[in-house]
Amino acid sequence: MKRPTKDSLRKQAEKVLSSKHKEREEDSRPVDKLMHELQVHQIELEMQNDELRQIQARLEEISAKYFDLYQSAPAGYFIFDEKWTVLESNLTGSRILGTTQLQIVNKSLHDFINPGFQDTFYLYRRKVLQSGSPENCELKLINNAWVSIESIAVLDEQGHETGTIRAVLTDISERKRMEEALRESRNDLEIKVRERTAQLSETNKSLLSEIEERKRTEKRLRTAQKNLRAISAEIVMADERSRQHFAADLHDTVIQTIGAAKLRSQLIQDDIPEKSSRIFQELQSFISQSITQARFIMAEMSPPVLNELGFIPAMEWLTEQIANQHGINIEFNAADGFTPLQHEIQILLFQATRELLMNVVKHAKADKVLVKVSGGKKKVRIEIIDNGKGFDKRQAFQPDVSSGGYGLFSIRERTRHFGGHLIIQSGEGKGTRIVMTAPPYLGGRHTASHSQKKLKDTRRGCSNVEILPSLDNSEMMSQSPDPGSSI
Repeated sequence: MKRPTKDSLRKQAEKVLSSKHKEREEDSRPVDKLMHELQVHQIELEMQNDELRQIQARLEEISAKYFDLYQSAPAGYFIFDEKWTVLESNLTGSRILGTTQLQIVNKSLHDFINPGFQDTFYLYRRKVLQSGSPENCELKLINNAWVSIESIAVLDEQGHETGTIRAVLTDISERKRMEEALRESRNDLEIKVRERTAQLSETNKSLLSEIEERKRTEKRLRTAQKNLRAISAEIVMADERSRQHFAADLHDTVIQTIGAAKLRSQLIQDDIPEKSSRIFQELQSFISQSITQARFIMAEMSPPVLNELGFIPAMEWLTEQIANQHGINIEFNAADGFTPLQHEIQILLFQATRELLMNVVKHAKADKVLVKVSGGKKKVRIEIIDNGKGFDKRQAFQPDVSSGGYGLFSIRERTRHFGGHLIIQSGEGKGTRIVMTAPPYLGGRHTASHSQKKLKDTRRGCSNVEILPSLDNSEMMSQSPDPGSSI
């Protein structure tokens, strides 16, 4: 509010007075003039009193607002003497200390500090008095409340100490509880992390131990598989030797004896009575049939053509024999320039081919079979294709429990032992195509280097067996690529 000047106040007073009285003439008496001046002065005083009352009302309003703001502030305001005795405090400050404004006056702040923080408060007091700038500290009170105190020593205009200290106390109990809860959570988390880490460490050790055990088991299994294939191959070779010995014994004993009996019986042919001649002829026929059957058995057990004429003629003879015996159309196709094979490889492939063809006869219900043989310097290949009913590839290597045989499983293991490869392509109602490959030479009878190579292939995941998608009968039977093209 702008306060009026003396001249303006007088003008306002005269204006008020002139409105109450008629204008006087300039030559009025002196008494009248004096009266006029007094009246003007009285009006000025009344106007000043009105102004002062307005100012006082405004000041009272401002003081009430300030008092309410001061008392209800979120922080506690204090004035201490140099011994930290409370001279003045707002309502919030007394509440923080857990008392009233009347009770807190002339009380030392020491009385409200938790005993465990008295030393901290002592050092803080000295710092406030020495620094001359605001200083902060966090203290715990006897009521277990936490406060943050910011204090400064009051100086006069010349910079001298006045012996009083102004301070602001803020209740930080909630923050401290949150910090404590956070610290406990962090500690719990660290404990859980350590426990979990220990569990994971134990689990990792267990897994490493299990992995090592699995590796040892796999190694034993690979060794057992290797030994199994070696035993299987040795059984095949032993079986072949037994067949050869049995065939030789059959030829040298039974067939020779029966042949001699036939020759001897022919010497007495003229002495046989006429009525017994028919029986004698039947006896001669039985002896001849026995010789033929014995020779057939001998050829079945150990075909002499395999040892005398070689692998290709033996394979051709085999297909013709099975075709004639079982009434099935078998076409044989051999590539030119076939590389001679080591004896063990010949026996393996010959016997495997015979087993595969007999599987066709027994199970495939095929009326047409194609056998293709090709060979190069590194690999010999035999392909058998039929137009039969096919089979489920997932059951290809399952042992035939009903017959006590092992079928394709046995062929696979024997082929793998000699470094061979087996490919099966079949589907139910779509015929079957089987391809066998093997090296023509082993470089020595089951040499160590050969076994090590097979073990290395096994470790790299080479199963030496492939099962391919099936083709239709017409597609498989019509495929006639160059037999040596894949070698």
